[in-house]
Amino acid sequence: MWNSLGQDDAIQMFLLAKTENRLAHSYLFFGPDRVGKATLAEDFARLLFCEDEISPCGDCLPCKRVTSKTHTDINWIEVGGERDVGFSKSKSKSKSIGIDRIRELRTAINIKPFEGSQRLVVILGSEDMTLEASNALLKVLEEPPENVFFLLLTSNLSMILPTIISRCQLVKIKKVSDEFIKRYMIEKYQFEDSYALDIARLASGKIGMAIFIADNPDYLESRLEIFSRIHKLLNSGLEERFDYSERLAMDFSRDPEKVHNELRMWEIWWRDFMLVQFHSSDKASSTSNVEDFLELANFVEIDDVINILKTIGRSIKLLQSNVNPRLVFDQLVLQTPVIRKK
Repeated sequence: MWNSLGQDDAIQMFLLAKTENRLAHSYLFFGPDRVGKATLAEDFARLLFCEDEISPCGDCLPCKRVTSKTHTDINWIEVGGERDVGFSKSKSKSKSIGIDRIRELRTAINIKPFEGSQRLVVILGSEDMTLEASNALLKVLEEPPENVFFLLLTSNLSMILPTIISRCQLVKIKKVSDEFIKRYMIEKYQFEDSYALDIARLASGKIGMAIFIADNPDYLESRLEIFSRIHKLLNSGLEERFDYSERLAMDFSRDPEKVHNELRMWEIWWRDFMLVQFHSSDKASSTSNVEDFLELANFVEIDDVINILKTIGRSIKLLQSNVNPRLVFDQLVLQTPVIRKK
C-alpha cells in the first residue's frame, strides 16, 4: 500500500531497487513544500520494514508502527522534534538542527536494531541543519554503518552542502497536474467540479497542499483576507507599508509557517494578475478577482508585476537563509507596485 500520489516513477524505482537488493544507503528527496516528500518517506520506511518481501502492505505490525511513528528503528529528525536525553525524550526548542542532534544520531545508529535488521534515519527539512551539523552528517554519510539507510528531505536544494548532495541519490518529488488533483478531490472529498478545480489551481501541482486546503476550509477565507490586504497596499503610502512590514515581522517571530503561507498567497495573487494581463484568466487560481485585475491593469505596468514576483521569490529564500525578517519585509513592501494613474 503506497500513500504517495503522482510519484509513480519514484515508487517503481524503489520497488525495483528492493527486488534487486540494491537500495542506496542515502537518498535526498527534493521538491516544493507540501508536494509529497514526507509521504513518500513514510512509504519508503514501510517498504524497508514491511513483512511483505516485495511491497508495503500497510497492515503488518512494522507498517503500522511506521505510520504511527513509533518504530524504534527509525530516527525522525526535524526542527522542534523530539530529542533522546538518557532514557527519556524531550522536545527541542531550537529553530535549527544543530550538531548535538547529529551527535545523538551517530550514537543511536551504532546500536543494534531493536525490531529488525535495519535502521532508517529521516531528516525532515534538511536545509535547517547548521553548517556544523551538516559537516558532522557528511562524515556519517561517507562511512555509513552497515544496514543503516538515510532519507534527507528538503524544499531548498541550494541550502544543502554540495558534498552531502554528492553522497546521496537525488529523487525529485514532482508536482502533479491540476486535473490529477481535481479528480482526487472529487473522489476523496466528493467536492463539486468547480470547487475541486479551485483547490487544484490554488495548490499549484502540490498534492499535499491540496489536501491541506480541503481539510482546512478556513484556509480559503484567510486567502481572501490576504488578497484584500495586497490590493489595499497598492494604494498605500510609506507609513502603511512599513506598518504592514512590521506586522509580518512580528507574525514571523511567532509563527513562521503562517507568514510563509502569506507570501505564497502573494505569489498566487500576482501570478493570477499576470495571467489576466495576458488573457489567460482560465488558468488563474480563481476567477473571483478577474474584474479587479482588469481594472488594475490600467495602472500597473507588467514590468512591475515581474519585479514583485521576483522580489517575493527572493524574500522566501532570504527568510530560509535566516536573514533579518524585518529587512526582508521592508524590501517587499517597498517593491510592491504603486497605483499610477495613466
